[in-house]
Amino acid sequence: MNSLYFSFAAGNREPNRNNYEVAETAHMPTSERMFDYELGYNLTMHHFIAGVNLYYMDYIDQLVLTGKINSVGEAIMTNVPHSYRRGLKLPPVQRSGNG
Repeated sequence: MNSLYFSFAAGNREPNRNNYEVAETAHMPTSERMFDYELGYNLTMHHFIAGVNLYYMDYIDQLVLTGKINSVGEAIMTNVPHSYRRGLKLPPVQRSGNG
C-alpha cells in the first residue's frame, strides 16, 4: 500500500514576559506567525515500510536570538521580518517479519 499526503498548518507564538523585559526600547518584540507546508509519501510492502517528507516553514516576524545579552546576562531576542526553514525528512526504514 502506498500513500501520498499534503499537510498545511499555521501557528502563532507570542513573546513571553522575559522577551519584553530584556528587549531594547526601539525593538520591542511582536508575535511571530508560521505557515507549514508538508508533502510526503509512504511505501508499505510485505516486509518493508519507508517514507519521505518534504517541508517548508514560512515565518513572518520570527523571534530569534540576537547573540547579545543584556546587563544581567539574559539573552535578547528580536523579530526577523521574513525567514524560512525547508528540508527533507527520511524516517528510518522499518522491516517486519522474517524478510
